[in-house]
Amino acid sequence: MAGLRRVRQVSSKCLAIGAAAAVLLPASYGTAFAYLDPGTGSIILQSLIAGIIGSMAFARMYWTRLKEIYRRTFEDRGNDTKSQ
Repeated sequence: MAGLRRVRQVSSKCLAIGAAAAVLLPASYGTAFAYLDPGTGSIILQSLIAGIIGSMAFARMYWTRLKEIYRRTFEDRGNDTKSQ
């Protein structure tokens, strides 16, 4: 349980930092005179795809851990009721 509590603390801190960045960064934009070549669009698309796939892998990793915790919890309860 201590490990799960630590994961929640770290994830809430990361969420708070991300939210602050999402609010403050657009406020700091000024006028930019920049040239975006065609390769830039490709890099942006690759980054979006990598982010989606990385998020799916992250979710799957923690989903498996969460299922394992529930499985152990309910197995223990099942063994307790059978022995009585």
